Amino acid sequence: MSAYVGGRLRARRIALGLSQKTVGDRLGIAYQQLQKYEAGANALNVHRLLELSVLLGVPVVYFFGTIEGAEAKSEGQAIAGEGIEPGGPASDREILEMAKTFRSIKDKGIRRRLADLIRAIAGEP
Repeated sequence: MSAYVGGRLRARRIALGLSQKTVGDRLGIAYQQLQKYEAGANALNVHRLLELSVLLGVPVVYFFGTIEGAEAKSEGQAIAGEGIEPGGPASDREILEMAKTFRSIKDKGIRRRLADLIRAIAGEP
């Protein structure tokens, strides 16, 4: 369970383009501690999970994904990064590089068209 929650934490952090150091600094912990949370080596307590949910802009249930029927949606809207699952077809490195590059595109119209193209290639509406 800790590894799954840690993977969801990592996916959301990457989707937001945040480094481990940035998140660690905002929580007042060393980035190495965040690495342990993400790897599932250390379990997250309720207080830390709540801090992370606020920092990353997701409800606490996001970290549990679809385990036991929990939903990773808030008020019917998909949460950024929800489709990024640990061990999925894209590597974490690829996802991080894509997220950083995508965020660097200044023109909103180009970002929208690029996102539409990626959805079309993936066969999503």
